[in-house]
Amino acid sequence: SSDNRTVKMWDVSSGELVRSFEGHSGWVVSVCVTSDGKWMISGSDRTIRKWDIETGECVNELKGHTGEVLSVSSHNSIVCSGSKDKTVRIWDSNAKVTHESTEGHEDEVYWVRF
Repeated sequence: SSDNRTVKMWDVSSGELVRSFEGHSGWVVSVCVTSDGKWMISGSDRTIRKWDIETGECVNELKGHTGEVLSVSSHNSIVCSGSKDKTVRIWDSNAKVTHESTEGHEDEVYWVRF
């Protein structure tokens, strides 16, 4: 994750940059890879983005949080996100739909995990 609004994928054996993922308008503060290894999910600004790891293309943008997204986690096509807006949201990353939103947290949600 990064403060220059990008996510960078590196080859750990060679130390070379493989790909940059660009599109967020704020600091990227959370990243995860789906269990099948095909997609990367990133959280920043007030959005979540789903990226094709092979091409670097953003294939979906999930909007709904009113505060910065602080944490993302995925299980298959389902994404969970936590935000400065004190909510946790469950998304279908293929359909851009929020399945569920939980409210009632007294503070920002810094960590979510399946």
